[in-house]
Amino acid sequence: MTLSDALRLGYQLFALAGATLIFCEGSLFARVRRLWPKLLGCPQCVGFWVGLGAALVLDRAGPWPRALGAAFLSGCATSLASLLASALLVRLLGPLEDKE
Repeated sequence: MTLSDALRLGYQLFALAGATLIFCEGSLFARVRRLWPKLLGCPQCVGFWVGLGAALVLDRAGPWPRALGAAFLSGCATSLASLLASALLVRLLGPLEDKE
């Protein structure tokens, strides 16, 4: 793995964790979160599905068995990155609830 590959991977994880936090914490999806609070309130769960979906759409890993394996690993990595990002942000900023 070259340095540019490592930077690209880090960028992708950072971006996918950000997308996950938008789903889980952002006011943009507040109404949708009220419909499925257990699913969309969990950054680890949403992170898995965001990573899996992104890998299936964006990666061209080759034959299906390999592509599914890569998608699963991407989902797991994004799940962990999202959980850590959420824990860090909540620790630093407090809960990101809508204040009315």
